[in-house]
Parts: sequence; C-alpha cells; structure tokens
Amino acid sequence: EVEEEKKPISIVAVSAGDGIDAILKSLGADVIVRGGQTMNPSIQELVDAIKASGGEQVIVLPNNGNVILTATQAGQIVEETVHVIPTKTIMQGIAALISIIHGSSVEENVDRMKDVISKVKSGEITYAVRDSSYNGLAIKANDIMGILNGEIKTVGKTNEEVLNNLINDMIDDESEIVTILYGEDVTEEETESFVEQIREKNPDVEFEVQYGGQPVYSYFISVE
Repeated sequence: EVEEEKKPISIVAVSAGDGIDAILKSLGADVIVRGGQTMNPSIQELVDAIKASGGEQVIVLPNNGNVILTATQAGQIVEETVHVIPTKTIMQGIAALISIIHGSSVEENVDRMKDVISKVKSGEITYAVRDSSYNGLAIKANDIMGILNGEIKTVGKTNEEVLNNLINDMIDDESEIVTILYGEDVTEEETESFVEQIREKNPDVEFEVQYGGQPVYSYFISVE
C-alpha cells in the first residue's frame, strides 16, 4: 500500500449553504463540512474531514461559535497538527481565508488569520422563534433580528428595515467593503433593491452581494 504524499498545509472549513460551499472552495478550502440546520457537525465528521484534507498541518475554520470546541477536540484525536482558528461566523471564515499568503509559514498565516477575524465586523439576520427580550429589546415571535458580532442589535418586522439598520450600525468612516450573502429564503433581486437604498447613503463604500444559500439566516454580512 503506497502512502499518498501529504501536502504541507490543508484547510477544512465548516459551511452553512451551497453558495457558501462554493465561496469557501474558491478561496482555497480543501474540505467542506456542512453544518446543517443546527450548524453543528460532530467530532467524528471533523476528524474525517481533517484526515481527508491530506495536509501534514491542517487549519480548521469552525465558522460558528458552537463548533470551536468540537473542532479543538477533533484536532486532539488526529495525528495531523491542527490549528483551529476561532471563527464564530461564516464571514469571519471568509475573511480568514482571504488573508492567507501562500508561501508564508503556517504560523505566520495562523497569526494573520486570527488578527483579521478580530477586526472584521460580522452581521447576521434571522427571525425570532419565540417571544423574548434581550438588552431591553422586546422581541416577538417572527420578528426579524439583526445580530452584530453575536449580539442582537436591532429588531424589526421586515428584512429591509433590519438590514438597513444593521448595516448602518456596522459602517463607520473606516469602512471600505460590505459583503452580503443572501440565504435560501430571499432572492437576489430583493437583496439588490434593499442594498441600492443603503448604497445611495454610503457612496464611498463598495457593496458586494453574493448567493449564500444558507437556511435560517436570511443574510450574512461583513464590513471591512
């Protein structure tokens, strides 16, 4: 039995939708693990992905706060050296992949990725499954919630209103690029019409709209 030649570095990334799979792959992820509805792959799925990725050293992007521990545990089981980048959102994972410089050492790239994810602002828009309150916001079932870096920032009745409020919260004088990945329950046309209004208010900022295809979250947003 011939051992396959291992490559020096490989990348495993957790995804949440078919459009996101394609984006992560295009940015250099070797193996994609689908998070599914609850977004949480098992330790075994991550172990299999790490082995399948074929690297002596493997960078893992959990892309979800609830997967970081699982990824760390998977990394302790395998023979490969595993570096878990603590990405809590898909958008942090994408920013981390973009920051990789080929030809740098693994350590340099890991440091760079950790640095980048601390700077990217990451937003998510989803709906409330039940009545609740958060930081003084009264939230009713089916309300739309805008989440920034894990904290609910804004609540409204429509995607349009919440997207507008959340992006305005996220943009400051330093902001250059806003990336929006739309989910399976919204259309590109709808998204573009919302973005057009925000674009008019922020002529110096570049807006990119891409298909994410994720369930549950209508939009993933990053501002850099």
